[in-house]
Amino acid sequence: MSRGNREPSHWQKYFSDSQMPSTVRTFIGFILAGGTATVINYGLFAGLYLVGANYLVASAVGYTSGIAVSFTINRFLVFTESSRGSHKFFRYTLVYLGALGVQLALLELGVRIGIEPLIANAISLAIVVIANYFAIRKFVFEEG
Repeated sequence: MSRGNREPSHWQKYFSDSQMPSTVRTFIGFILAGGTATVINYGLFAGLYLVGANYLVASAVGYTSGIAVSFTINRFLVFTESSRGSHKFFRYTLVYLGALGVQLALLELGVRIGIEPLIANAISLAIVVIANYFAIRKFVFEEG
């Protein structure tokens, strides 16, 4: 079966049958996909930081680890992309690398003003989530 003729997944059916507005459904799916990637991201960050890695390096490793996971979930379950995705993955990666720069700057700022790195990283991740949603939606999956 070609990618363009795939059967919708359980989650795609659930979200498409829902009475929620499309933007709300998409945002909820994006948050769930991001939540999965964030568990991986934050787990790697905390593990590396707790064994002595620099907090910025640990955060960058954790952050980049979630890119492939979140792209795959977003592409097939949230934005229901069926076209070939190599160019989309490139744009997705560029958006996330830009967000990583913002996230690392916020993390550094938090640490400099006295916030513990484990907490500063969680705060900085939360801040970039909403901006990422709109950037991914507009520049990668071209919705809205």
